[in-house]
Amino acid sequence: GAAWRTLLPTWPSELLDVLPNLYTTELSPEANVWWRAAAIRLAIGKLIAIDYGHSLKDWPAANQPNGTVRGYRSQQIVDDVLLDPGKQDITSHANFGLAQRAGEVAGLQTEQFTSQESFLNSTFVEMLQSAPELAQLINVRQLQTLTHPGHMGRPFRVLVQAR
Repeated sequence: GAAWRTLLPTWPSELLDVLPNLYTTELSPEANVWWRAAAIRLAIGKLIAIDYGHSLKDWPAANQPNGTVRGYRSQQIVDDVLLDPGKQDITSHANFGLAQRAGEVAGLQTEQFTSQESFLNSTFVEMLQSAPELAQLINVRQLQTLTHPGHMGRPFRVLVQAR
């Protein structure tokens, strides 16, 4: 109740301005605090996040009427996320727009925000160009699962920020 109301003013106005009444969503303010702290401490290098999620622009449309919280057991979706605690995974989508903003406020440059499919395909192309012998080590079926748009390739997003 009241604790959530104190968080609302810290949410970006462009998100608050487009949310319909009775809209349900999940945000993790502490994740963005962590991202900003990591960005501040990063002298040189990259921060990379890979997860289900969306940009600020896509956030409202991407959410389901009851939010994005989902339960999974044996790779099957579970309707009641509170049923059988400890016997299923509970997840929700990341708001990459808030993480991106936290990194940029801390001085990072956003290099990419893309699908896992695009990120991994370009990464593997670069890797194989510099070390062709690595092609023998790649498990093609696993790579297809990670990059196929109908599996993990499109729903997973990748945010890359650098200093």
